Amino acid sequence: MRTPKKPGHTELPPGSATRLPMTRRLPETCQQAHLFPPVRLFFHISCVAYCALSRIPVISDFINPFASMSPLRLSFALIIGISNISARAGETPPAIRHVEGIAYYPPELTVNDPDKRCFIDLQHPTNQPGFATLVWFHGGGLTAGKREFPQFNGRGVALIAAGYRLSPQAKCPDFLTDAAAATAWTIKNIARYGGDPKKVFIGGHSAGGYLAAMVGMDSRWLKPHGLTPRSLAGLLPVSAQVTTHFHVKELRGIAGPPLQPVIDDFAPLHYVSKDLPPICLILGDRRIEFKCRVEENELFYSTLRNLEHPDVEFHEIKDLDHATVVQGAANLMPVFIERITNPPPAAP
Repeated sequence: MRTPKKPGHTELPPGSATRLPMTRRLPETCQQAHLFPPVRLFFHISCVAYCALSRIPVISDFINPFASMSPLRLSFALIIGISNISARAGETPPAIRHVEGIAYYPPELTVNDPDKRCFIDLQHPTNQPGFATLVWFHGGGLTAGKREFPQFNGRGVALIAAGYRLSPQAKCPDFLTDAAAATAWTIKNIARYGGDPKKVFIGGHSAGGYLAAMVGMDSRWLKPHGLTPRSLAGLLPVSAQVTTHFHVKELRGIAGPPLQPVIDDFAPLHYVSKDLPPICLILGDRRIEFKCRVEENELFYSTLRNLEHPDVEFHEIKDLDHATVVQGAANLMPVFIERITNPPPAAP
């Protein structure tokens, strides 16, 4: 018996080498939306336009990620998009300030960081007080990479590119300690730049997504800073390993092949709970993603849902692999952040 599809989850035919194009899913989504007639008509027209535009390669690259949304979230995304276009017609784009090389450890604390990785770069709006912030951790298997801003097709959100110490110079759990310190610095200091400390999200790609999930779920990392996972507005792991990271297993001397799953106290799956912040899981197409990456995130999603976590999304984006999934994430992350920070009014 097939498990019914749950809200926020993109379900594709299991084991299928050729999946239904996402452009076929939106009309069904609209038919399932229980809306009064004028609004339903609007969404049917939107779906027809979506199907037509999705046949144009350049446009389809941008809009296909939205096909993974549930009817409610798709509706909210469309309403936000239209209202933003209306509100911003003729509006001057927000001024952006860039600040580079901010140390997130206090100067009195001695940290062994010969490669100068424990720094962040910040870009933030200067004329939109109370903005949300996304702290972003780069990928690289915990052994490579450097701090970089995420691809992000949104406006009015501050972005922080966070560095962290890498193996083999760093030992486990130095990279987690660093990720927590960068997160804590942001929550405690973003108000100085005009941001709202209650609207801080953390995310990352691949190993960076693993760090974001661990810091945002396992309370021991933020506890030394007087914070908890609930201090965060939301988590955005992109193609993250949610079992114990393969390099963490190596550093801790855990034998076995890299794909053999371990769920211990260094696995985000170990900390699933209904009391976590909102979570948006974004993956590439399982045909071309890292092996087992989509499936373990499906288990992660299903477990959170079964534990009655109130706000978790799962997006598997067709035709994007482990590297290119960040292109699809660039479109989904702004919608998630907007929905969390500016929720729709409660139904009467």
